[in-house]
Amino acid sequence: MAIIEPGRWDVTITSSGLKQAKTGSDQIVVAFVHDETGAVITAYLSCTDKAWPYTRDKLKACGWDAEACGYRFEDLNSEQSPIVGKRVNILVDAEFDENCKQRNKVAFINAIGGGGVERMEEGEAATFAARLRARLLGGSLVAAQPTPARRNSQPAAAEDDIPPF
Repeated sequence: MAIIEPGRWDVTITSSGLKQAKTGSDQIVVAFVHDETGAVITAYLSCTDKAWPYTRDKLKACGWDAEACGYRFEDLNSEQSPIVGKRVNILVDAEFDENCKQRNKVAFINAIGGGGVERMEEGEAATFAARLRARLLGGSLVAAQPTPARRNSQPAAAEDDIPPF
């Protein structure tokens, strides 16, 4: 069975469960299949205090809200898991171990179509941009003002002009 390759994919959840990792930490496991290719991948969602906000968001993208469901995590461990059959968009990244062996990992889980960009109003964006420029350029009010794009008027250096290392 093929593993889903790195990239962004619309997939279907095929199963979920609860697991304790070899390290002893609790995990929620979610399996996905790419409908067109049949390729599969499994996400291991950590439930540590530090990781929980990310896991909570990933589960919400899968259509399961812990709070709204009364924290009934055991439902995710059942044959009739409430998230099986849901379609989501996943981002798969490649990781390499110490032997340079590739392992593909689910980095993000998003609702399908949920990847849009929320933009500020034009006035808010101008204020934001000026504030960021001022901070990055040392607080100078002159530096904070937008500047028109300029072309580089310097001629390109000849290959002979490149300094040696």
